[in-house]
Amino acid sequence: MRRKSPLAPFARMLLAAVVLPTVVHAQTIGDMPYINAVGAWHDTHLPRHRDEAAPAAEEVPAPDPGRRGLEVFAFSPDPGVRRDVNRKLAAAFAGEAAAWPDALQPLAAGPLSDGDFLTLLARPLGRGRDEMLDTLESGVLQREYARVLADAGYSPHNMGDVHAAFLIYAWAIVHGHDRPVPQGAYDAVRATLARGVQARGDAIPAMPAADLQSSAESFAVLTLLAAAAWKESGGEDAARLRDGLAAVCERLGVDVRRVALTERGFVQR
Repeated sequence: MRRKSPLAPFARMLLAAVVLPTVVHAQTIGDMPYINAVGAWHDTHLPRHRDEAAPAAEEVPAPDPGRRGLEVFAFSPDPGVRRDVNRKLAAAFAGEAAAWPDALQPLAAGPLSDGDFLTLLARPLGRGRDEMLDTLESGVLQREYARVLADAGYSPHNMGDVHAAFLIYAWAIVHGHDRPVPQGAYDAVRATLARGVQARGDAIPAMPAADLQSSAESFAVLTLLAAAAWKESGGEDAARLRDGLAAVCERLGVDVRRVALTERGFVQR
């Protein structure tokens, strides 16, 4: 029997937290209020332990687009955790379904069990487990990802930023969005997520730094591989990639086919 990931409820709550479930039209986006949808994420992806010293909820200051609220997800990277994640990813992309890191285990029996989708994602890594591991261990992907996140004002050492970036990239690919995502959208997604996290107060559990990093590293690689595959795919492969990413997001609690990304963040269509 497949072991359930302790991070499964956490990813779904995190991603669901950034969506505004209200139907809007382009001309009314400026009037759209933020809402807290963080409960679904908490109920489906947080480990079952709590931080008894968690701070009380507080409003996000206007000058800071959400950074304070996501500090609970920041970590100092440990090379050993990265090596462990890289080994698991290489093994999983090479066909060992049980090897996925904990953060991706909820997807192992679903979207990541689709061989064609997996092949599209794995292409940039090379062929075979050893070559894939060499690519991951080279750090090229991680450095490129860090640069991309820095350009958006996000940090690769904050699990909240990484999960939010994954959802933004997945949305862009699923919708065939070929223009740069405006900075306001990145800021709004983080701010919405931060407000949702703060609203939960002490319901947000403390997570070990290793778990934060493992989840962030896993979704970082998944994001960059999806973006690389999108650049190289066309026709049926592009459609398969869009379907696969939509299924990933749906498994994590967000139907990206039914949301729009705006300067106010994500809103349901």
